[in-house]
Amino acid sequence: TWLGLNALSFNTQSSKTVKKNIKNITDAEAKKLLGLRPVSFDYKNGVKNQRGLIAEEVAEIYPEMVNTPEGGTPSIDYSKFVPYLIKMVQMQQKQIDALKSAK
Repeated sequence: TWLGLNALSFNTQSSKTVKKNIKNITDAEAKKLLGLRPVSFDYKNGVKNQRGLIAEEVAEIYPEMVNTPEGGTPSIDYSKFVPYLIKMVQMQQKQIDALKSAK
């Protein structure tokens, strides 16, 4: 079954009032992004020229980002990548700043 969805926005509850056990993402956790394999592909249903990741490969690195319903097809929650991407940008910015100040 192919299901398309259009929306103006998607919102996830993110207030500290609904969270517990809050911890910083470590550099090592963020660096796992480097082990992912971005791919281009065509869906078997005819939708062409797509970009993304392979759910089974993501599950090996970040299992919490993959949902596999019983007897169903694995899917990826791409929104869960955002905190890791932000952490990687912060890490890279520190490296850039250190290189600039070393001159």
